[in-house]
Amino acid sequence: MTLPVCCTHQEGETLASFTSRLAAANGLTATEFCKDLGLSFSAVILGDTNTLAKIADLSGADAQVLAAWSPQKTEERRTDLRGHSFLSKTLRTAQVQGCLRCLAEDAARNPKQPELELALRGAWMVPHVQICLRHGTPLMPLWEHARPIQRYDSALNFRDTWSKLVAVTNALEPVAPSRFDLWIADRLVGNPQNTWLDNHPLQAASSFCFALGTAVGRLKPINNQRDAYARGFDVARGGPETIRCALESLQHLPVGPQAGAKKVFPKLYERLAYDTADDPEYDVYRDILRSHMSATWPLETGQDILGASLKKRRLHSVRTAAKAYKIDPRRLRKMLAAAGVVPAAGAQGARADTWDVFPAEDTHARLSQFSRLCDAKEFAASLNMSRSQFNLLVRDGVLRPCLPNADVKTIWDPEDGAMFLASVFEHARSLKHVDAPWVHIAKSAQRLKISPAPIIRAIQMGKFEHLACSAQHTGYEALFVDHGEVSSFLKAQKNKAG
Repeated sequence: MTLPVCCTHQEGETLASFTSRLAAANGLTATEFCKDLGLSFSAVILGDTNTLAKIADLSGADAQVLAAWSPQKTEERRTDLRGHSFLSKTLRTAQVQGCLRCLAEDAARNPKQPELELALRGAWMVPHVQICLRHGTPLMPLWEHARPIQRYDSALNFRDTWSKLVAVTNALEPVAPSRFDLWIADRLVGNPQNTWLDNHPLQAASSFCFALGTAVGRLKPINNQRDAYARGFDVARGGPETIRCALESLQHLPVGPQAGAKKVFPKLYERLAYDTADDPEYDVYRDILRSHMSATWPLETGQDILGASLKKRRLHSVRTAAKAYKIDPRRLRKMLAAAGVVPAAGAQGARADTWDVFPAEDTHARLSQFSRLCDAKEFAASLNMSRSQFNLLVRDGVLRPCLPNADVKTIWDPEDGAMFLASVFEHARSLKHVDAPWVHIAKSAQRLKISPAPIIRAIQMGKFEHLACSAQHTGYEALFVDHGEVSSFLKAQKNKAG
C-alpha cells in the first residue's frame, strides 16, 4: 500500500515532522492520518520502531534515513537522538524552535502551500543547540503547546504561524558561531573534536557548560544563553584543572563562602546538588566541584557538599578562625601574617578574610596560643615584675615574645611567662622571712652593676645551691638569691673567661 500523495523527506527531518507533512498533503491532521492507518501519532512522536517502519513503507522513504534524526524513547524518562541519551523532558519541551532561514528555503519550494514543505529538523530539538551553522542565525521560537500531539503536528502549526514568522526572518542578523556551537554540532554528527568533554555524555556535558558559564559570568557579564554555553565550554574543554582555576577565580569577588555555594556558583551548584542529584552522568562534575570546595573553602564539620557530609573541618579562613578562637579578625590577620600562615592584608596574593584559608588541624595549637596572647603590660603584671625589670629581661633575650614581628601589641604568651617562673623557682626553697644573706635578684644585680640576665641564666642552669622563694611575695618579686654566692660565681666566671 502507498499513500495517495507523498512528500520528500528533508535532510535532518524528524519522523513527526515528516508524518505531519504527509498528513497535510493528504488533507488530514497528523492524528487523523495516523488513525486512518491504524497507527498512533503519539507512537510517531516517541519514535516507535514499528510505527517508523510502517511510515517508511507507506511513503517510500528510507527507514534508516527517517530514524537518523528522529528522537526515540528508550526507557522511562530517557530519549535517544543521534546515539546520545537525553532526559525526555529536555528534548520534548513545550516550545518548538527552528532556523527561520532554513524554513524560508523550504517554503520557497511551494509558496502557495508552504506547510507541505516546512520541515522540523531533529537538531533543533536539542535545547543546547542555539544557532544554525549553515546560516549563522540563532534558532527562534516557532510555537508553544503543552500537549505533544498539538506541538508536533508541525504542518498544522505552520499553517497558522508561517506568515507571522516570515516577517521575523528578514530581520535576522547572522552571528559568529562559538566553539561550543561547533562542538555540539560535530558531536551530533559523530565527529568529536578531541576535547576533554568528548569523553562524557553530551546532555550532561552541555548542561554543565551552561551552568559553568553562568557561574563564571560573575567575572564578566554574559549577554544571553549562547554566551553562557560558550563561556562554560571554553573553560570546561580543558578538563578538571581549567575548571578548578575558573572556580577559584570566583573567590576573588566580594561574595564570600558564608553566602553559600548557590551565591558563589549561581546555577552551577543548584544544578549539580539538586536538579541532577540522581543522575550519575553528572558525577564527574560533582566530583570536580566537591574537590575544589574541599580544597579551598573553610567548610564546617558536618557540612553537606553535593550530597557528601564533611567528616571534619579541613580549612579555616581568617574569618572562621577569628570566630572560633574569639580573636578580632584584624588582629588575627596580623598575627597569622607574622607567623607566615597567610599574606598580610593588602600584600601580593592576599585575599579577603573570608577566602584566605589555611589548614585547620595544623594551626590549631598556634591559634589556641594566639587566643591567649596579651600585651607587654599584662604580661609583666602576670609575672609580678615592674616594667623596668621586664624591659631589661626583654632587652637581654631572657623573655621573648612569640610574635616579635607582628604589627600588634598582643604578642606575649602567659604560658611562656609561667614556664619562665617555673624555670627559676625549680630548685628554690620556701623562705618565710627575708634576712641576710638573702637579696632579691634585681637588688643583687644592681649591687653588681649588671643586668639580672646572667644571674637568671645561671639559675636556669642549676649553678646556685642557694635559691629562695619568699612566702611574702608572688611571681618574680618572690625570687631571692644569696648575694655572696652570686658574686663569687660571677667573679669566677669572669676569671675563667679572662
